[in-house]
Amino acid sequence: MGESSERMRALPAVDAVLRSVAFGALLERLGREAAVGRIRRALERRRRELRDGGGHPGDVETEIGRLVYRIEGELKRRDRRKVCRVINGTGVVLHTGLGRAVYAEAVVDAVGRELSGFASVEVDPDTGGRGRRERWVADHLSELTGAESALVVNNNAAATLLMLRALAFGREVIVARGELVEIGGSYRMPDVMEASGARLVEVGATNRVYGRDYQKRIGPETGLIMQVHTSNFRVVGFHHHPPLAELVALGREHDVPVVWDLGSGLLLPPESVGLPGEPTVAEGVEAGADLICFSGDKLLGGPQSGILIGRADLIERLRQDPLYRAVRLDKFTLLALAETLLLYRDPEVARREIPTLAMLSAEPDVLRVRAERLERVIRERHPEAPIAVVPSEAQAGSGSVPGRDLPSFALAISPGERGAAAWARALRLRALPIYGRVQHDRLLLDLRTIREDEVSEVASALIEVLEAPGPNRR
Repeated sequence: MGESSERMRALPAVDAVLRSVAFGALLERLGREAAVGRIRRALERRRRELRDGGGHPGDVETEIGRLVYRIEGELKRRDRRKVCRVINGTGVVLHTGLGRAVYAEAVVDAVGRELSGFASVEVDPDTGGRGRRERWVADHLSELTGAESALVVNNNAAATLLMLRALAFGREVIVARGELVEIGGSYRMPDVMEASGARLVEVGATNRVYGRDYQKRIGPETGLIMQVHTSNFRVVGFHHHPPLAELVALGREHDVPVVWDLGSGLLLPPESVGLPGEPTVAEGVEAGADLICFSGDKLLGGPQSGILIGRADLIERLRQDPLYRAVRLDKFTLLALAETLLLYRDPEVARREIPTLAMLSAEPDVLRVRAERLERVIRERHPEAPIAVVPSEAQAGSGSVPGRDLPSFALAISPGERGAAAWARALRLRALPIYGRVQHDRLLLDLRTIREDEVSEVASALIEVLEAPGPNRR
């Protein structure tokens, strides 16, 4: 016990650390109160280490150095956890971990300009009284899609939940068995159905369902017929599903609303953005679906939001439901969505200015030239760098066109002794993180998701890692 106490007494006091030259920069950065808290926690961890046999304490200067190093490391890890800009070299255009859709430049400019002070979120400029916060966005969605009315909430999961609760609480909702999907984050359609208060009625087999299967289950307790986009998987081979228009006709016959959880929310023709076969919002409107819900931060290319369009009377029922207030949009998202929708007034402008659409529709030859430029910049500095331009397969991501790849080109880095995972980590931990994908012990940086204006930043980062001391240096 006496030896242990003697070892503890060898540790510096909090004031000694505060007064030290080594801690000066941290004291200025943190302020005295926060610095004292950090020092106390670091000292307590050091005491535990010594009690558990973690070596012997050094002199005061050595221990202060250890504490400073530990606190600096904690601050670096904390800063890395914040939301910050990264470069996406994974080839997944709508990467959920990296924030899905990238905002258009016009959206970023508008948010900075219009939200620097008070904003006209919920007032009617004609009367000066209270108005509906989503009115402009809803009007523009109706104009773009041809739907009677629209409503926006904070994501598509909320849109689905609100739709089921407001229209089918305590009643049955008929869904094909093969559409009871689970997507990222353990979001399961049966769980959402249960949370809404609706009762799930499954019809058909996993791979085949017919209109007659829905017909048999319609009864006095039926509140909705629901079709769900299968998002992260695709059924191929021996399968069948009735078209939405057939379900709409069935719903009209029995006076049951038909709703479509579209998910991805593509507003343009799929061929124009390199996604043949992806269902569109226009298809649902033309088929006559009573309500359609989809995401704002997937193929629409805007902020995280859930969009509902369809019959005005049903939209009003959703707006009047108590849950709506809990899931409505804030001013930031409303403005970002409004500015994104403005770009759709001209489809060519949308394809060019909305980053998601520009990445999806980029021609492979353009990506190859971009990759070759990246390689050339690096070889000018390091002629023997272990890099090569290779064909690649990118993805739309976030449940869009599941199972289909987008032809692309990538810069492949053969990492040698250190390993691809170590190379990938070194790029992730930079001040401007770069994310790639490891494949066959190579690090691939896919140019479909690296924009033209990011090529020089990626080149500088790779040169920096190549020149860093250690086994990667050639």
